[in-house]
Amino acid sequence: MLYLIHGGSDTEETWTRVGQAHLIADNLIAQKKAVPMIIVMPYGNVRPKPMADFSRDMMQDIIPFVENNYPVLTDSRNRAIAGFSVGGGQTLNIGLTNASHFSYICSFAPYTATEEFKMNFTNWSPDAAMINQQLKLLALYCGTEDFLYESVKRISFF
Repeated sequence: MLYLIHGGSDTEETWTRVGQAHLIADNLIAQKKAVPMIIVMPYGNVRPKPMADFSRDMMQDIIPFVENNYPVLTDSRNRAIAGFSVGGGQTLNIGLTNASHFSYICSFAPYTATEEFKMNFTNWSPDAAMINQQLKLLALYCGTEDFLYESVKRISFF
């Protein structure tokens, strides 16, 4: 189960129309580099509504809806979250503040200049050993030419 969150100027359709996520997933599965999965691409452009509402929507509405209506494995070992730009920031907000619900957290060029990110991580003192036991993968990616590169380099959680 992969929850894939789009960037701030995009919609959930961008992952398939532009990013070709469905074709990439099919090819990775065919090459035995990924296992078959359902990919949920929620509409995450919550402005002007607070981004914290999207985090709550994911944990209280979207994930329970998917798990109650589709034949998916519901344990954290079989749940991943990933996102790009604003969706990358949302991925970190949702994934790290709910680490017991995910085994894989992957953020691409995360936009972190949001009130929710500051609220969640300015004075965050997590149990790093526990999070390391829960997560199989925590990954942050950003190109060196991306305007977010310097802010991503400054992210320090543990």
